[in-house]
Amino acid sequence: MLGFVHAVIVTQSINHGLGRHMFNIPMVDLEIALKMGFFSLASGFLSPTAGRIAFLIFILWVSGTDPAVKRWPIYAFIAVQLVVNLTSVIVAYAQCGDHLDSLYSIVQQAQMTKYCWSPYVQTDWGYFSGCTCNIYLLGRLTC
Repeated sequence: MLGFVHAVIVTQSINHGLGRHMFNIPMVDLEIALKMGFFSLASGFLSPTAGRIAFLIFILWVSGTDPAVKRWPIYAFIAVQLVVNLTSVIVAYAQCGDHLDSLYSIVQQAQMTKYCWSPYVQTDWGYFSGCTCNIYLLGRLTC
């Protein structure tokens, strides 16, 4: 369901010009495209998270037939997935505090550095969550 919501929001954003160069999009559509693209982040982060957690629940179910299998690491991976990916959503939406419109409003973009965190915070968090927690750890569980 989260993937469907994400696809609908991104499709609407594309209808308003997302994917084209900013200079080729009318100003009215540009702000709508950026705003919809920004607000699709939550469903974009949480959709694959739900898939990974569903897979981990399946592994819990399968491992329930063998009493020798330790189940606590699977619960730990579920907790890590929830914490890291919910934090990714929080980082994305909290980076500018009350001035969220500075991320998608062309008029407010000039004041972005005044209100928002350094772009490196989100970049570094993205590398950590994407590479370390979402790929490496889950890959280790399935090997």
